[in-house]
Amino acid sequence: MRNLILIITSTTLCIGVGLYFLFFYSPKNWNIEYSTMANTGADTYANKKAQIEKINIQDSKIANMAIQDSNIELCTTLSTPEQQIECRDTINIAIAQKNWNIELCDGITSTGSAIECRDNIRSDRAISSHNKILCDKISNSDKKEFCQNTIDKYSYANEVQSGSLTQEFCTSLGNIYQSECMNRVVFNDESQLSEQAIVSSDMSICDRITNIELKNNCRNTINLKIAISTKTNNTCSDINVNNDRAYCESQLSKINDMTNYKSAMKNWDIDTCNKIVDTRVQSDCHDKILLSSIKTSKDISLCGSLINTKLISPCQQIAQ
Repeated sequence: MRNLILIITSTTLCIGVGLYFLFFYSPKNWNIEYSTMANTGADTYANKKAQIEKINIQDSKIANMAIQDSNIELCTTLSTPEQQIECRDTINIAIAQKNWNIELCDGITSTGSAIECRDNIRSDRAISSHNKILCDKISNSDKKEFCQNTIDKYSYANEVQSGSLTQEFCTSLGNIYQSECMNRVVFNDESQLSEQAIVSSDMSICDRITNIELKNNCRNTINLKIAISTKTNNTCSDINVNNDRAYCESQLSKINDMTNYKSAMKNWDIDTCNKIVDTRVQSDCHDKILLSSIKTSKDISLCGSLINTKLISPCQQIAQ
């Protein structure tokens, strides 16, 4: 009995070991089922991706068509509620801004878009009517500033063109144009002072002008007037701008030359001709008087004293 039990136990043990090695160490093909499962998953993902892209393309076409035609009802055919809301808001904003209907902005779902819609309409209304007070109702600070500056620019240009600038008007402008406006008002006022000073030849009025360039021009113009009226070159030296001083001296020289020329011609005085600065005028003065003297005296030898040598030959013929 004992031996039988040992035989049975040994046999069972051998069978078990054999089955173990047979199951775990025999060659098997495990890839067929896994490969099939992987391919099935990839196909499903690709199909879903293609469907999503197709829907997106279709939604894009519908949204564009709805916005282009202002067709809010068409927005309801879009795939998601978010797309429908965005489509509807875009159309309402466009209609509201086109018609300046601020009430339509209240129907816009997005808070930010509704505020932007109101701001745009308020800005358009303010700029169109040149009413800067309407800009104050704009929520966005940048848009409010743009609205105010745009109206300031138009109003300022209009006042400049009409010549009706005042300090009171300048104070109504914002920082960008206020300083420039004030400077122009002061310049305009001082330009009137300059004109008044020049007409009356009053240097003291010029000294009240704060603009240095305008003040210098005022003083220089008066000095030029005095120099010409008194025919004194000393006054030109009081002019503090080189070009203006040179102009004064040139004008005064021409005036003195013409005075001397007329005096020489009147008195037939060649010595007076020699006082003329302009060599062309001096030569003309000298030769005219000399030719007149030669005609009277018939003295051909004087022809050689002519400054213009081209006149010597005709002079000799006249004297003969």
